[in-house]
Amino acid sequence: MRSGRAGVGRWLAALLSLSLWTGCAAIPVTGPVMTEPRSRSGQNDSGVAIAPGPPPQGASVADIVDGFLLAMATFEPDYVTARLYLTDQAAQSWSPESEVLIYGDDAVPRVVDNQVTISAPIIGRLDVDGAFAGSTDPRWEHDFGLVRNEAGEWRIARPPAGLALSHYLFTSTFVRVDAYFFDHSWSVLVPDSRYLPRGDWGLASAVEAVLAGPASWLAPIVTSAVQPDLRLNGPPSLDGSGLVDIRLNDTALELSTDQATLLAVQFAATLRQMPSVTAVSLTVGQTTQRTIVERLTIRSIESYDSVQTGSMALLYGLDAQGVVPLEGALPPGRPSAGSDLRFGAIEAGAGLALSADGQELAVATAGQVIRGWLVDAGTDRTVMEGSGLLRPQFGSDGQLWAMTSSPASTQLHLSQGETVRSLSPSGLLDRQVRSFCLSPDGQRMAVVAEIDGRLELGLLQVRRQSGQVVDLASWRPIRPLWESNALTVSDVSWVGSSALAIIAARPSGIGQAYFIDVDGVDVQELGRPSDAPLIGLATASRSGTTQLVVLDQEGGAWHYQDTHQWLSIGQSLVAVAYSG
Repeated sequence: MRSGRAGVGRWLAALLSLSLWTGCAAIPVTGPVMTEPRSRSGQNDSGVAIAPGPPPQGASVADIVDGFLLAMATFEPDYVTARLYLTDQAAQSWSPESEVLIYGDDAVPRVVDNQVTISAPIIGRLDVDGAFAGSTDPRWEHDFGLVRNEAGEWRIARPPAGLALSHYLFTSTFVRVDAYFFDHSWSVLVPDSRYLPRGDWGLASAVEAVLAGPASWLAPIVTSAVQPDLRLNGPPSLDGSGLVDIRLNDTALELSTDQATLLAVQFAATLRQMPSVTAVSLTVGQTTQRTIVERLTIRSIESYDSVQTGSMALLYGLDAQGVVPLEGALPPGRPSAGSDLRFGAIEAGAGLALSADGQELAVATAGQVIRGWLVDAGTDRTVMEGSGLLRPQFGSDGQLWAMTSSPASTQLHLSQGETVRSLSPSGLLDRQVRSFCLSPDGQRMAVVAEIDGRLELGLLQVRRQSGQVVDLASWRPIRPLWESNALTVSDVSWVGSSALAIIAARPSGIGQAYFIDVDGVDVQELGRPSDAPLIGLATASRSGTTQLVVLDQEGGAWHYQDTHQWLSIGQSLVAVAYSG
């Protein structure tokens, strides 16, 4: 009997550190806002390159299982090396492309006599298209069914249904790519995450991700120019100028000029994650080839991005006296030379929001939301009232989003002009909201909500009819992990269109700042700037940079610089907000 072996994640990590090349994979704080938590520059990108070998003669049952777990982390056509660890029958029936199960790094395969089992927390699964979904199953319990073959060698008779990878190996050997689709107005690109083996990441797989369509959760709120039966007609090619020619079957001949252009926009947005790509063209026809999109440059599609380049975002704070400028922002207009008292008593926990152009502001305090112009106090007016008002937010169209939430009910309030509409989101039934943030594309909302006495981070679909918001639906939990400890999240904001900044605490810990991707797979700890717990944050993605400011419990505002470096920018504040 042998038990209590070092966790397979740690065992593999030690082995890989001796024989493999690795690289850093983190969410950038500066640089293009469309970049994502892990770099995706191609097959030679940072990560782990593994060269698994076949099972050695006379290998023990433990060695066979460990070798199989390592071989599954290496992309090969048909995973031929991994199949060598299986019985002949299991090798024929095993379907590694059917799914990827991702489990916690602290898993300990247990050997009792000649039986090897594993029990591990499940982080999530990838479906056949590479879309991630958090798992509702708490643990992976598996018996590998070791038997001897005709040569007397141990082999696995019961492999998992697909691939099974530890969190460490998954994040090291898979690369994330966003396939892009449109909102229903065809005006804004919306990203949809895919995870692909690094060895399989290339032009063809990026194009196939678009052709496969959106993942099931995102599908109701996006649309695509991809038509049924549209397929690749040969591999895409890349010339020396960075032009990718995408060859499609005859179905593409049915596309109108506008449809073909929109399809090319989707391909270009997806392929620009490869730094060598500068433009795309679409060629159609198996026999007689015809170009339907001559050359669409990466630069020309920027108008479809939800995160626009332009002037830097303005940062303001809120203290007991009113709105104060931070980091060089212009002072707001005041009704007199003294304190800005137009909002009444500013309470602890008050919320502040600024419009994208920096002209309008909204303050939530003392059970009301007051909206007005930053430079003209005479226009201030109360647009909504209620208990449990949360920090508001302006949408890109100038609409003001606010929310009241209690254990009994949650109401979303939308203020546009003189009209305020309220609705009860179906995705927030039995959930008390603590914080919310609308995505830059306006199609998703990140929410921190309390359910059954625990805080949970999740995404909601923003459902619209005729352009008008009618519901927040389909709660999708995000379960960020760090060192195998679940994080309790208290605040959230978007970083570009595909990642989040959060304030979260480990068990028995205090609030710190983190960057995570929208699936919760990658987590980067930023720490905290002082001994005081963090209670709030604000982000801005403009002009190719992402800015992050946090607020601590003592009222200090801190701007994140890099590598756990923070700059103090304000004191005695109750809220901070960027324009946008």
